[in-house]
Amino acid sequence: MNKFPVLNIIVLFFAFIVILNFVVDRNARLKDFIRYPNPNIWSLNRSPKFEDFPSKKIFKGDLPAVDIYSSPSAREFRTALRYAAQSGPNFASHYTIATWGCGSSCQDGMVIDISTGKVYDPFTEVTARGVDYKLNSSLVITDPADDGFFDYNLPVRYYIWKDNKLLQIYQEECLTVNDDKYLCI
Repeated sequence: MNKFPVLNIIVLFFAFIVILNFVVDRNARLKDFIRYPNPNIWSLNRSPKFEDFPSKKIFKGDLPAVDIYSSPSAREFRTALRYAAQSGPNFASHYTIATWGCGSSCQDGMVIDISTGKVYDPFTEVTARGVDYKLNSSLVITDPADDGFFDYNLPVRYYIWKDNKLLQIYQEECLTVNDDKYLCI
């Protein structure tokens, strides 16, 4: 006879919740992948490229003022945001990615919707070697700095800009060959 039937039920319940959460989360991510342009890239054995996620209709209108109250941390970086916005869009047709240094081997940034002036803070981590993006693509490539700032074997992460958020779609590990060359596997 089992002395702890309630404990067994609780353990089974939590195991069920964990499995259910995994299945629901996986299905939600797969649905997002299917919504993106060119779903054929998911069957390729390579990292995403900018041309896999094209962005059309480049914004050419008047530039509104940057709304520094649209994001909780935008006010702190208002000068960098306003300066970056002056150049117009540089990412995904009508956005500007503004970046700035946050210390040795550290960059941070925010995204400005050039058509509205609204500011978004989608970067959840600082980068070690910066962010790569293009005006005609919704793909963003980063290499987040980890706790060991001097460990240059960093992951390279690929994100898609969707619904004013960055959704990670791919990651590869890169090893430092020398100061300016990396081998990604």
